Amino acid sequence: MPKPFPEEKRQEWKRLVEQWEKNDRNISITRWCSEQKINYNTFLYWRERFGSNPVKQIDRSSFKELPNPITAPGITLEYNRIRIQLERDFDVTTLTKCLRVLKEVV
Repeated sequence: MPKPFPEEKRQEWKRLVEQWEKNDRNISITRWCSEQKINYNTFLYWRERFGSNPVKQIDRSSFKELPNPITAPGITLEYNRIRIQLERDFDVTTLTKCLRVLKEVV
């Protein structure tokens, strides 16, 4: 488990994040971090924790709900490395024709 940050360190990062948000927001974070001589990724971490940016909400209207098809399993016939997968409502005539062909081959 990571060690907690000392309170003074937390306060320093909070001050830096607030400084960027209030005064320097028109400067890119990359440039600002470079000018302040602080690590970009570390700043992003603390900005996430202290920043005033609200958590982005997902707009559910942009998603389409997919139906969850409930399909009853069929059966599988196997013989001599030949496998036939049959759905629940398979066509008996087609199965009969397939079996005749397989019988001739085997």
